[in-house]
Amino acid sequence: MAVSAKSAKRSRASERRKEALWGYGFISIWFIGFAIFTAVPLAMSVYISFTSWSPIAGPFWEAKRVGFANYNTFLHDHRYWHSIINTIYFSFGSVLVVNLVSIPLAMILNQRLRGINLYRTIFYLPAIMPAVASVLIFRLIFLPGTGLVSWILSRFHLQCDVTQITCSPIDFLNDPKITMLVVIIISAWGVGQTLLIYLAGLQGIEASYYEASSLDGANSWQQFRKITLPLLTPAIFFNVVVGLIGAFQEFAKLVIYAGGSQATGGPADSLLTTFWYLYIVGFDFSRMGLASAMAFGLFALIMIVTLLNFWGQKKWVFYQEERR
Repeated sequence: MAVSAKSAKRSRASERRKEALWGYGFISIWFIGFAIFTAVPLAMSVYISFTSWSPIAGPFWEAKRVGFANYNTFLHDHRYWHSIINTIYFSFGSVLVVNLVSIPLAMILNQRLRGINLYRTIFYLPAIMPAVASVLIFRLIFLPGTGLVSWILSRFHLQCDVTQITCSPIDFLNDPKITMLVVIIISAWGVGQTLLIYLAGLQGIEASYYEASSLDGANSWQQFRKITLPLLTPAIFFNVVVGLIGAFQEFAKLVIYAGGSQATGGPADSLLTTFWYLYIVGFDFSRMGLASAMAFGLFALIMIVTLLNFWGQKKWVFYQEERR
C-alpha cells in the first residue's frame, strides 16, 4: 500500500511538472516577443539617452557618453516646451470632443430598433479606416475657398467680418490660431472604439434601475443624470485614460494635416507636439541621443497624467459591485 501511495504521489508530481512545462512553453512566446520588441529596445533607449549618438556616425555602443547633458538640453529648449503645451492642448481637447460625441451616439445605438446592428457597424467603420486617408479627406473638406466647410460658411455669410470691404475665406489649413482646433474636431471622426466601450457599458446597466425610477416619476434627463451617467463612469474613466495615453503620442494626423512636411511643426509650429518634435530631432537632425531623452520626458508627462487620473477616480468613478 505504501509503495502504491508513493507511486501515485510521484505520478501526480510528474503530471504537475508536465502541466507547468506546457504553461511555461505557451507564455514563453509572449516573453520572447516582449523581450525582443519591448524590453531590449527600451534598455537601448535608456542607454542612448545618455550618449551623443547619431545614426550616421556609427553603432550606438561606440557613441560618446554625455551623462545628463541631453536631459538638460531639452529642458532648456523653448521649442520643446512649446510642443508640450501643444500636446496637452491637443490631448485634452481631442479626448473631450471624442467622449462628448461618443456618449450620445452610444445611447442612440443602444436602442432596440430594426437594423440597429447595421447602424452600429456604420458608426464603427471610421475607426478602422487609415488615419492618413481620413485626414487627407478632411484637408479637402477644410480647403480654403473651395472646401465644403468654406462653401457652407459662405452660404450663411460667415466667412468674414461684415465691416470688411473684401472677404477672404478662412484659412483652416494655414492659420496658426485655428489649425490645432480643426485637428481636434477631426478626432471626433474615429470615435468607433470609444463608442463601442460606452455601448458595452450601457448594456451592462440593469434595466431594473430604470423601471424603479420610472415608478418614482423620474423623467429621461433625471434617469440619465442619476442612473446612466454614474453607472457609466467606469467606462468614462477607461476611455479617458486610454484616450489621453494615445493622444499624447499622436503623430500621423498632425503631420498629414500640416501637409506631410515632417521637418516643420505646421504653420508657426501650431501643430508641433512633443512626439513630432522628438521625431524631427532624432531623424531629421540625427540627434538620436537627445531624441531618446525627450521621449523619456514625454513618458514622464504621460505617467504623471495617468497617475493623477487614477488618484482622482476615487472621487467620481462609481463601481456597482463596490457599492453593493
